[in-house]
Amino acid sequence: MDRSAAAHVHAHPHTPWIHTGPSCLAPGSGLTSFHDALARVIEAAAPRDVVERPLSEARGTVLAEPLVAREPAPPFAQSAMDGYAVRADDTRGATPDAPVVLPIAGEVAAGAATPAPLAPGTAIRIMTGAQVPPGADAVLPVEQTRESDDGRVALHATARAGDFVRRMGEDMQPGAVLLPAGVRLGPAQIGLLASQGRVTARVFRPPTVALLSTGDELLGGPAGRIRDVNGPMLAALAGELGCPVVDLGVAGDDPEAIYAALRAGLSEADVVVTSGGVSAGRHDHVPEVFERCGAAWLFRKVHIKPGLPTAAARHGTKLLFGLPGNPASALVTFLQLVRPALRRMAGAAPDEGVVVVPAVLEHAIRKGDGKRHFHRVIVTRGPEGYTDGYVARSSGGQGSHMVASLARANGLVQVPEDSAGLEAAQVVDVELLAPPA
Repeated sequence: MDRSAAAHVHAHPHTPWIHTGPSCLAPGSGLTSFHDALARVIEAAAPRDVVERPLSEARGTVLAEPLVAREPAPPFAQSAMDGYAVRADDTRGATPDAPVVLPIAGEVAAGAATPAPLAPGTAIRIMTGAQVPPGADAVLPVEQTRESDDGRVALHATARAGDFVRRMGEDMQPGAVLLPAGVRLGPAQIGLLASQGRVTARVFRPPTVALLSTGDELLGGPAGRIRDVNGPMLAALAGELGCPVVDLGVAGDDPEAIYAALRAGLSEADVVVTSGGVSAGRHDHVPEVFERCGAAWLFRKVHIKPGLPTAAARHGTKLLFGLPGNPASALVTFLQLVRPALRRMAGAAPDEGVVVVPAVLEHAIRKGDGKRHFHRVIVTRGPEGYTDGYVARSSGGQGSHMVASLARANGLVQVPEDSAGLEAAQVVDVELLAPPA
């Protein structure tokens, strides 16, 4: 068993673990390699316009300009504890058995005005976050003191200069770049903006995504009906990225109905994603409707499994994606091709947030069709004492129609085009869809 790879995590799967060489597909095959398809959608995905958002509405958006510190933090020397501000030299030799006793010259609360200087041989009662008086160079925590009724305090420990004092500007200095543009704003980043007196943030507007499911089978009677899995699933995926979703509903295999829905989607959204009706059957009308809408093709088919019929086109600054109707194909192609474009349009890196870990395969994975495979797996932590970190096994049937095995999977393993498969006990990179069990 190859156990040379230590467990690790990185967030740039499209460079270190996806084949990035030239396409090996024969000219005229009508297929686009996964690498080329990904590059085309990223190139076509331009960030949306910049908007000003209140901090209360900025969570999940991407910063459009660097955040530069306007002021030092802390803005002055602060106490890190409730206790007594002192001159360290005045506490020399203090111990629990032989305390140094000093008169208390006053008190400083958090938020109070700049206190008067500390006179030698005195102490000032101070609260956490309060400004350290000029002349004081240390704070002795209240737990190491005992105050008496006569206005004096016994110090039971020797302080060193700097003890429990937060230096002015130790966290931030004016002019320092605190956040670069392109950072997605979470609670901590919003708190950082607020610390600089910001009440709004200039962010990229998240792209709006319009979703359309197609197929007569989704509209048929109870006996022949198939429930729409892709609509709710793709809406959840877009929602995870902070993208507003426009639900275009379900259209049957009718070119006019699909055309009307796509025109509505293009008028309301930055990206239109369809599922179903994108292959080469008699009732697959999505490609012809894309052309009728005036879209320019980026690609028509991608040499992957699942998801070969996936198509993408450009309509001005907007993008259209035609995903296959089978749920596993729709999910995989959304994750691998639509999601990077949406991140780019939101102002983030295309592979932002993607986590890849090494795992030991419990069994071999075989293929012989020359496509890039995305194998759905279950990733778990190894048993106690296991040194490789993670193990991976198939989530079950890999048919593109299988929803139960799709829901069980928390990872994807890629098998490159030029590979016949992966061996049992081989260490492979796994893109996590959810935390390992």
